[in-house]
Amino acid sequence: MKDQTSKGHFDVVADPQPPPVVEILPKENNIVGIESRLSEVWRYIEDDGVKIISLYGVRGVGKSTLLKQLNDMFSDMSHKFGAVIMVKASTELNVGKIQEVIRSRLGIDPDGDKWKNRDDQGRAAEIFRRLSNKKFALLLDDLRERIELSEAGVPVTDDVLNSHPDIRELAETVADMCGDLPLALVTIGSAMASRRDPDNWRYAIEELQRYPSGFEVWIASSQVAKKILVFQETDKSIKEQETASWKEAVRVSLWRSPSIDSLSPTPPCCPRLLTLLVRYTMIKEFENKFFKSMHALRVLDSSQNAKLSKLHVGEGELIDLQYLNFSNTNICELPIGIKSCTQLRTLLLDGTENLNAIPVGMLSSLLSLRVFSWVPTRYAGFNYGSSVPGVTVLLREELESLKHLQEISVIILTLDSLNKLKSSSKLQSCVRRLVMGLPELSSLIDISSSSLTTMMKGQFSQNLQDLSIINCSMKDLTCILDIPRLRFLFAKDCPSLE
Repeated sequence: MKDQTSKGHFDVVADPQPPPVVEILPKENNIVGIESRLSEVWRYIEDDGVKIISLYGVRGVGKSTLLKQLNDMFSDMSHKFGAVIMVKASTELNVGKIQEVIRSRLGIDPDGDKWKNRDDQGRAAEIFRRLSNKKFALLLDDLRERIELSEAGVPVTDDVLNSHPDIRELAETVADMCGDLPLALVTIGSAMASRRDPDNWRYAIEELQRYPSGFEVWIASSQVAKKILVFQETDKSIKEQETASWKEAVRVSLWRSPSIDSLSPTPPCCPRLLTLLVRYTMIKEFENKFFKSMHALRVLDSSQNAKLSKLHVGEGELIDLQYLNFSNTNICELPIGIKSCTQLRTLLLDGTENLNAIPVGMLSSLLSLRVFSWVPTRYAGFNYGSSVPGVTVLLREELESLKHLQEISVIILTLDSLNKLKSSSKLQSCVRRLVMGLPELSSLIDISSSSLTTMMKGQFSQNLQDLSIINCSMKDLTCILDIPRLRFLFAKDCPSLE
């Protein structure tokens, strides 16, 4: 028998067993609440229109754990994927390493002619040939920088610009808004790479217009090696020795730190600071001269601080400020020093229920202002007979005087305010969000058949996106059919509404 075997020639008569669709990973401890996140991500996976899903967050929140459990779900759930490939990215990832993981998962023989003696480009061609014939899911864990998947052979669609006749022109608008910032082009381009709905591109343009300063500052400052300080959980106060470390910083973030209720009484020295984020803290006040050395500050976001009632800004202290957000704070007056912020482009005052008025001449002095928003953020218990002025004659005149104004969000509480807004075609075209609380109209007019309907058929409705109607005598909402870009409608305490 041995002699016969040695004289014979025996070829392989069966192909090796193909690798499993998904490779089950070792189990890890569950994270509370992860099931709802898994279900949410899986819904996107089942949506054929979604090509890229991003999971992001600070270290330790469970992104890797979620991704591993998502990988295992492919073995339990019904789906159409022919291969599920998970790659640990980390800082040392390169094309060769990606190709090796994909080779193993696709069952390509490492000693075969299609792999062993081929360079990266040849191996990329083989991977492309294999993956082009099947639907696959590529899971990248711990991704820290941009990866050119096409260089590894991963098929990447590039027909977004041709997927709709409007998208190419919209994409050119986005590119223009990125200016000469290469990182901006890469970042926004990557985010929009799979967007085939032109409304998504229009929304991106609106967001870039709404937050131009913050976007530009963060992109520009990330191009060079500068210090970034992030405080999340610390003592009740930010002490003097901690603010001393701000001297070389360009960004400082105190974010979701409910234990912090005060800052150092000694003003920090940070002449290079561009961005200061202080949100979701228990801070009550920014001390006098706190901003004295922050001559370069462009972005100041102190929103979501429920106890913040005072903020001192001296005249000439924040002359380069471009973005200011006081939303959902307890402030009752704006610091007079804001009048000197002639570079300010965005002013957000939403949810400032104790802010009864804006100083005369303040808005008209903000010559660069593009975005202004002052509407309630909660409706339960809101006092619509309060002193919140809405669109007063003074407010209308000051806003009308701003040449660069593009977007406003306002509240209308009286018939007089409604008529003042109707009298300005410029402001009507700028309205993006409108809150109407008109209890006095219940005995005067039926809005649905008079004033509001007239407005909705005019210039007012062309750019309106969010409409909230509270405590009105409306009998129907047919007037909203004339609002082409309406995304959100909220109606409350309208007893006549059918």
